[in-house]
Amino acid sequence: GMANIDYIKLNLMAAEKARDISAFVKCSDYALKGIRMLPSDKWISYPETTLKLYSLAAEVETFLGHYSQMEIYCDEVLAQKSIPALRKKDAYLAKLDKMANADLRYEDAIYLCLAVLKDLGCRFPRGGVTGLAKAFVSLSRTVKMVKKTPTEVFESLSVVTDPSKLAIMTLLSRLGDWSYLAGEKFAYLAVLAVTNMVQKTLSNGLFDWSAKSLAALGYLSLVVFSDIDTAHYFGERALQM
Repeated sequence: GMANIDYIKLNLMAAEKARDISAFVKCSDYALKGIRMLPSDKWISYPETTLKLYSLAAEVETFLGHYSQMEIYCDEVLAQKSIPALRKKDAYLAKLDKMANADLRYEDAIYLCLAVLKDLGCRFPRGGVTGLAKAFVSLSRTVKMVKKTPTEVFESLSVVTDPSKLAIMTLLSRLGDWSYLAGEKFAYLAVLAVTNMVQKTLSNGLFDWSAKSLAALGYLSLVVFSDIDTAHYFGERALQM
């Protein structure tokens, strides 16, 4: 007969297929069945399968609006000290999205987002005058960098597949949005998130958020430097990405 782990993996596969066709209730059922079959030493015996089941369960409970259940799954993953931050990305994102989009706790979401980014090797300065000064310098440099980049370079950018770089970019995109929504105190972070995303696009290649970040840079060059021509040029470049 089949071993218990085979049944667990079957439930994981069924849950993933259900998620892919947006059958979220079914996905939740299969994931829960798989989780209930896991042994008590699951994080030692089957860390990979356990992580996938819990991460998927957290993601789908978010879609269903079952936030208390999602928190239970997330906390289980985030409590595992042996798992690096990158592997916990989906649990962090589920928790962050609930914090910001459901609870409107933008400030808490920003601080958690900064902590996760730091774990992934992407640091940001503290706020106040220093933060604003660094944001202004970064904005000036990034605008100059894009203007100096030949059109052929933009056209030859390849799509990024590195999981760590993709995770950082996903978090930067959220950080930019939430910092903008959180008001003046976090304006410097909104700017730094955009400049970081544009710089990463130029040095690494195309991400899902590359065009959006370049358009945002155009908007900032208009608002901060009153430079209509640059804003227009960046907008055109973003549309061609």
